[in-house]
Amino acid sequence: MQWSVLDRSLGDHWIDSRFQPPYYKMLLNPSDSSSNCSNPSFQLLAHQPALSESLLDEYELEDVSALMAPVLKAPQRCQRSKRYIQAVTAGCVAFLATNAIEPHVTEVTPVSSSWLIGRSRVCAIQVPHKSVSRCHAVIGHYPSGFYITDLGSLNGTWVNEQRLNPADRTALKDGDLIQFGAVQVEFFLSIRGKMMGESEETIG
Repeated sequence: MQWSVLDRSLGDHWIDSRFQPPYYKMLLNPSDSSSNCSNPSFQLLAHQPALSESLLDEYELEDVSALMAPVLKAPQRCQRSKRYIQAVTAGCVAFLATNAIEPHVTEVTPVSSSWLIGRSRVCAIQVPHKSVSRCHAVIGHYPSGFYITDLGSLNGTWVNEQRLNPADRTALKDGDLIQFGAVQVEFFLSIRGKMMGESEETIG
């Protein structure tokens, strides 16, 4: 019997390869000429099955590759911090990519409308720093873009050097500098229309 890792985030959870969804073989099988293993976007998505399934349900392969392009470019865009959060939205699909957990590793969140940020392992983006509260802040997505809310953290959440009032929603823009306690990250934003050929706005 053959076995394959389902997702890095699932640790010791495995899935029988007979029950892998079609997209999983397409992304991971290096012997398959259609697997796109040389494409950096698909190499990243291969470790994110939930996100891969959501994107491939909505878009063609070439559109998914274009959608992931800002994620691959994010490290080169950093100017004020080595850490970043890249927000991507297309139609009803929204997700975040970040190296805030490990500076040399890009992690991608599941598709959602909000993501908890903090020191706790239950957070979508875990920031392992003593100045960061266990549940520090939340980044959310709504039709007009993305926002951030401080959750009453001890050391505060800051946007462009302005401390946020707890529970207030603050709209985020491409290039904003966010600070969780003593940890700074740059925020990048990519917004596209439902169809990749109908791009509303693409930043980065």
